[in-house]
Amino acid sequence: MAWRFLTKPLTPKDLKKKHKSIPRNPLIADMLFLIKYIEKWGKGTNRVIEELLDNKLPEPEFQNLSGGFEVVLTGPGKEFEEEIEREKWHVLDINERQRKAIEYIKKKGRITRNNYCKLNKIGSTYAKKELNSLLEKKIIKRKGKGKGTYYELVSE
Repeated sequence: MAWRFLTKPLTPKDLKKKHKSIPRNPLIADMLFLIKYIEKWGKGTNRVIEELLDNKLPEPEFQNLSGGFEVVLTGPGKEFEEEIEREKWHVLDINERQRKAIEYIKKKGRITRNNYCKLNKIGSTYAKKELNSLLEKKIIKRKGKGKGTYYELVSE
């Protein structure tokens, strides 16, 4: 986000500690307070920092740049995305072989029962059972018939 410069004498460092609020337009700030759109002045940046840290996210960066003031918020990153992915499969009760098959489909676009057997080093009976489980959970869909049967991911 970019705004005009901070109201003097505030600096970006001040926003990360207890600081006095210096509204750019006190009349608008008073009105927002009276209609309960804001709670207290001088608390917002500290509450944002606290929420980010409580959620294991990095603190925001506050910067005065030529032409304005900027707040940079950093997302949770790859590890968090992987953790969410693992949790999703756990909730759906997906086993490691099924997870491998889903990754295979993501890369190749489809999988056959024979591919599933080779990928997971299991027999056709187990492969059929596990593919049917993914079908029931609406994670994959069946295409084709007989020996031409293959499976694709259901579009999200």
